[in-house]
Amino acid sequence: MNKVFFLGVLLLFNVTSAMSQISLSRQGQGRDSLQAKPEIKVANIQDYLIIGVDRDTTFVDTTLSIKKDYKFNYLRRDDFGLLPFANLGQTYNSLTHNFKTNRSLPVFGARAKHFNYMEIEDINYYHVPTPLTELFYKTAFEQGQLLDAFFTVNVSKEFNFSIAYKGLRSGILNINVPDVPWAEIKGFKATRLGNRHKSEGVIIQHDPRGEPMYWVGPPGAAQDAGEGTDFHAVINNYVSITPLQIDLTRYDSLAELEGWLKTRNKNTD
Repeated sequence: MNKVFFLGVLLLFNVTSAMSQISLSRQGQGRDSLQAKPEIKVANIQDYLIIGVDRDTTFVDTTLSIKKDYKFNYLRRDDFGLLPFANLGQTYNSLTHNFKTNRSLPVFGARAKHFNYMEIEDINYYHVPTPLTELFYKTAFEQGQLLDAFFTVNVSKEFNFSIAYKGLRSGILNINVPDVPWAEIKGFKATRLGNRHKSEGVIIQHDPRGEPMYWVGPPGAAQDAGEGTDFHAVINNYVSITPLQIDLTRYDSLAELEGWLKTRNKNTD
């Protein structure tokens, strides 16, 4: 009896479900509204637009080419004609003349570090149908890392929001060797950078044509040259080794360097 009752309830449920589907299909004008899927719009790469300050528009380039390898550096652009300093994050020496940025008026402030700053022409507006993320990673000196992360999204067609972060950790060693014979070298020392007084004044001379020439004056005398500085080590015939980062002395590496140099000094003895 219970089995018959259970089969009857199951049959009634199936009939009711079938009638509901027929009713819904009629409401959907011949289509089953439960099975009808909304049309999914797929964005093309040409829809991800980059708009510059001059309103020139390009789209995001995802191709792999030799141009991408030229941009695989700290500046994220082709650095042809630029001679970098020894470490990342420092300035560059320009080996070519840029006719696009020919200025008729002098600029204010020290411009050496402006290779690392973003000017107005470096800020872009993005028009993206979906959120866009770009990640750049490269190893640097002494197990260092360079990370450049960028994220942008369009809240609406008129409002674009972008956020970027660049992180750099890169070390380099500044080595000063005393100008004495090797036999007089006492060893190696981990030091910090000392400071000098301001340099002497500019020396003015004239070339054979009578035009003035300006020579940079000699460096100032040592100001901070106490024990622990590179000045003190070199004066006492030690090879000075200073771990550097963008903020000059890497104090967290001094202890590690001193331990390594102790083993080296034992081997030289």
